[in-house]
Amino acid sequence: MRPSNSKDPKLMKFLIEKTKDAKSPLNISRLAEEFKKNSGSSKSDECWRKRVQKFRSEIQQMDSIDTEVKVKIVFGLSAPVDRIFLNELQKDALVEVDENNRITKFKANDGSLELEGDHSQPAKKMLETIDDKWKSDPEYIELTKFLIEKTKDANSPLSIRQVAEEFKKTSGSSQSVDCLRKRAKRFRSKIHKMYSIDKETTVKLLFALSASTDKDVLNELQKDALVEVDENNRITKFKANDGSLELEGDHSQPAKSISVEKVASALQTTLAVIEF
Repeated sequence: MRPSNSKDPKLMKFLIEKTKDAKSPLNISRLAEEFKKNSGSSKSDECWRKRVQKFRSEIQQMDSIDTEVKVKIVFGLSAPVDRIFLNELQKDALVEVDENNRITKFKANDGSLELEGDHSQPAKKMLETIDDKWKSDPEYIELTKFLIEKTKDANSPLSIRQVAEEFKKTSGSSQSVDCLRKRAKRFRSKIHKMYSIDKETTVKLLFALSASTDKDVLNELQKDALVEVDENNRITKFKANDGSLELEGDHSQPAKSISVEKVASALQTTLAVIEF
């Protein structure tokens, strides 16, 4: 008997719709979060993530879904392709897979469907921004990676200008610091709309880059954490209910300057000890 996923017909419809026009692989955690939010379900994000993964593992055996839809789902959800299904697809298309048998390229012989993408998590985090430049321009992509890395372990809000200066120095960018600062601020304004980035990374970016948090995102975060914001809706305190993440800081410029001075002072002390 073929699996039907009949227990979650709404989820199946949602996933078919989400992968229908996907140009790159999607992030399953964010899909689960979005489905939970849209459906008003009381089940946890983790529960829905597991159900998405279950659906992903069954899709190739579902006779009720046509081949083109299957290909889009398998690609969009980064599902490993079994040998039988792969052989079937290769009769009518050029199909390439990665080391985990996930489709990285699909080109139908009749030209009806063409897909190409990278299934690694960093790639997924970058490819679903709302601005095409952030998808295609190498320097924009490099800046995105840099910002995610810089905010990963930040314990206090960062100065955008100093982040821009550091990026210019380390990357060798030909752009001015002011141009890079504006790009970083544009990226900051898009964070809450980047559904492909997982929740924890989103929180770290919002906090460290002093981004204003819109009401919908704030309400979603407050379901699983204590979240406090300032008069500009910037996160000043975040404490996950499960203890996995805790952040606290002041977004005023003087506070950021003090924070930077502390880091510089600590670095000088460390260097002095090493030299001694």
